[in-house]
Amino acid sequence: MTKQHTCPLIIEGKPQEYNVKKLEKVTLGLGDNNKKDKLYDEDWIQNLIHNNPSILPVEELESAFFPLYPVCRELKTPAGFLDNLFVSENGSLTLVECKLWRNPEARREVVGQALDYAKEFANWSYEDLSTAIRETIKEKGNFLYDVVAKENPDLDEAEFVDSVSRNLSRGRFLILIVGDGIREGVENISNFLQKHAGLDFTFGLVELGFFKVPEVEQYIIQPRILARTFTIERSVIRTDGLNIKVETPEDKFVTHKISGHKTSISEEQFFDLMSSNYPSVKHELLPFIESLAEYGIVAIYGKSSLSLRWFTENNLKMSFGTINDTGLVDTGYANYLPAKLGKVEIGHNYLRNLARIIPRAVVNENKTEKEWNLKKEGRFISIMDLLAVKNEWKEIMRHTQSEILEALNL
Repeated sequence: MTKQHTCPLIIEGKPQEYNVKKLEKVTLGLGDNNKKDKLYDEDWIQNLIHNNPSILPVEELESAFFPLYPVCRELKTPAGFLDNLFVSENGSLTLVECKLWRNPEARREVVGQALDYAKEFANWSYEDLSTAIRETIKEKGNFLYDVVAKENPDLDEAEFVDSVSRNLSRGRFLILIVGDGIREGVENISNFLQKHAGLDFTFGLVELGFFKVPEVEQYIIQPRILARTFTIERSVIRTDGLNIKVETPEDKFVTHKISGHKTSISEEQFFDLMSSNYPSVKHELLPFIESLAEYGIVAIYGKSSLSLRWFTENNLKMSFGTINDTGLVDTGYANYLPAKLGKVEIGHNYLRNLARIIPRAVVNENKTEKEWNLKKEGRFISIMDLLAVKNEWKEIMRHTQSEILEALNL
């Protein structure tokens, strides 16, 4: 990988009368003008991201882990001290190792170290993790829950603990290597990560470009994702109930020409949550989603939802329904693009056509035409209602697409 940050510019003044200032690249670990300065060391990076977690582009990597809530730094584990630990409100854990890449030989070492931390986490219970956190921060109580509940007063503690426990037992983490000047070949890292396929993780390399504003003591940090993994297949082996044994699979050569269904932790968590209400939904919904590819309709996973979207040639977005993790479907978003085009009746026709094929479904005609939606017995229809008429649903989507293209004169 030879990618490098381009140098950002500051433009001052009006469009016709402006000055351009070029920012100065600062090499972390050396400081201004390449002078040694402990301000810009790995401890400084750890502190920066702990106090400003939004600097990490986690939502782009894996939405299930967003937003990040900082838990602690230098968490003691049997494999050593983890630089930074974060958690999300749905119990997803992010493990971060910070590295200044002065020593090329250290690159593989830090990747291996981060994976060793993840393997140790996978052998922990919730109480094991809580104990390690308490010993690190010298606080009592359920700090992992408290740090999230402080910003989310309605967070259910039992559900949060269960979610974290489930992620620990499955080795389901986001592992980030954060630093500057990262120059590791993606294929080499892929082959190395394959040896740890027993863990259900997403891995990312995040580089921080650090620049000084001329003439003033101001700095700009430019984060970007250099590489990330997709889940191709899982090989987690479970034994003795909740206990887990992580085994290293045989070495495999990995190239970028991979096939099969790419999944994400967001997708897995979504179906885990929904399967408690609808055990068979994954086996029915995934093939249906794949069949929509011929119409250009794709599934977009959020923190706790799945949206079926179609993007037109000029990148306008049409939603055919957003499925939440309880299995209910909000069809109101189908009105947004038609309303934007001045043809809100296209969205209304979509809802009316669905109501005709789903028993007891009615169009809820709200005061705002843009907010009309489909309901059954007083609440949103379920995904199982729609899957029961999936062929007809697909045809209604296709017809709606035709109406939108006609409105766009395409």
